[in-house]
Amino acid sequence: MSKPVGALTTTILLVVLIILSIISIALISTLPRTVPTVTVPITVPSVSVLTVTQAQVRTEVKTVTVGPGAGATVTTTVPTTVTVTGTLAAAPTYPSLEEWVKNIVAKYNLKGITIKMVTESTPTSLFIRDVLAPEFSKVSGINAIVETVSWDEMYRKTVATLQAKTTDYDVFYIEQDIVGQFGVLGWLEDLMPYLSDKELTWPGYDPADLYTLNQYYFRGKLLAIPFEAFLKIYVYRKDLFEKYGIKLPEVLTWDFVKNVAEFFGAGTKEPGVYGWVAQAASHPCLWFEMVESIWPTFGVHYWGISNDLSHVYFNNTCGKKAFRLYIELLKYAPPGVTSYTWDEVGATFTRGGAVQGLMYAEFFGTIFKQNPAMIGKYGVAYPPIDPACYKGGYIGYFDGGGMGINPYIPRERKIAAWLFIQWVTSKDSVRKMAEGVTTTIVRWSVIQELGPKLDEKYGYGYWALMMKAIRENVFRGAPPTPTYDIATTTELFTTLHKAVTGEMSPDEALDKAAQIVLSVLAKWRDVYGILPPYS
Repeated sequence: MSKPVGALTTTILLVVLIILSIISIALISTLPRTVPTVTVPITVPSVSVLTVTQAQVRTEVKTVTVGPGAGATVTTTVPTTVTVTGTLAAAPTYPSLEEWVKNIVAKYNLKGITIKMVTESTPTSLFIRDVLAPEFSKVSGINAIVETVSWDEMYRKTVATLQAKTTDYDVFYIEQDIVGQFGVLGWLEDLMPYLSDKELTWPGYDPADLYTLNQYYFRGKLLAIPFEAFLKIYVYRKDLFEKYGIKLPEVLTWDFVKNVAEFFGAGTKEPGVYGWVAQAASHPCLWFEMVESIWPTFGVHYWGISNDLSHVYFNNTCGKKAFRLYIELLKYAPPGVTSYTWDEVGATFTRGGAVQGLMYAEFFGTIFKQNPAMIGKYGVAYPPIDPACYKGGYIGYFDGGGMGINPYIPRERKIAAWLFIQWVTSKDSVRKMAEGVTTTIVRWSVIQELGPKLDEKYGYGYWALMMKAIRENVFRGAPPTPTYDIATTTELFTTLHKAVTGEMSPDEALDKAAQIVLSVLAKWRDVYGILPPYS
């Protein structure tokens, strides 16, 4: 049978179409191939430090929340790797810090101005005085003078200047624990307007990289910029622990510390090496030792003071237990320990004279410079706890110092001071300080960059501990109470010292100290009101 004409025509058309399609494909295959490039823009948040490990990989290292807050609240993000398909946007361009400073100096006619800073003679401050200030003066034409003195003299000069509203100093060393008191008194310039001023703040400054910045806010005002930050930690002679087969427990306790102190004794096991060391002088250091490092490990937090300043509890059962143990350990310390401040504690570790103790980590810079023989001989750990009293919360002190501006100086000197602060706390300067001072780094990016190298160089593991402490959020700065007014009350630290020397019982001394602190707080209660929770 034959097909109908219509069906035949359709068949022919289909065959023709198939042939044409084959020819078209053959022709296309001979043409050069091009694949369009798709560019995915990446917005880099200003609060993050980013390290690009490959062309299409972004590693988010650290995120810090910048804003007002009490204590040492630090929000961190555990490092994560994010794969990005596309190409990274070009990094923003801006003038170098040196070029930018010169431009601002010229615009505001600041050349020839003299600014003066008073600061404690810490390793970091000495580096600023000897290295960073001369560099700044050379570049800017602003004469930056850094006066380094003892802690006591620095405090007296700072208070005298601000009380009298004089202009003797432009920049002050503002320790973290005095921010609340100075903030209530209005003694420091608010730096937020400077930081948010796009003209007066260098585009590459990156304040979010300053991971302890939150410690320097008070009631919405930024009162200082951190230039040193460090922990007060348990330090031990790693070499002697290894020599005698002593292993650090996973959770350090005061019972372990006491046993070690008894084992080494008062310089009997190893000549000249004592089982313990402490800052036990009749001095504010004795109060600081208790509130920062001893009482928190016994569960007494917030300095043992209520947030409405109406009552204290550092003389409770656990507080008294802690003070008794503190005094008991002193019999294993070097002779004269009852006159030791933090400086003598640092000096003891510098000569290798104690097998263990609690120390401000800033002293590592001095130890390794003055006695390189101690490199590799120290280890560090979180402070010990008393399991019966410590039930959680922060465990130790996050210390540090910032640079604050005198609110009573002329405007042009304030701008010059702000330029100097940015210079000292810039990433390049912090990197120099890290390499020269070792344990006071204030920028997270520099910790990430240099911390592991410094740990390897000095063999102490401090920066690994610091990064762990930041992630676990277990160290705190001081609460924003009138801390210096309390600590510098002579009757308070002399009363505590009477227990140290045996003139009073520890319990009796603490009960009397509680009454003294309450009398100091009474003068401030109406000024402060109720403070936010200490977190």
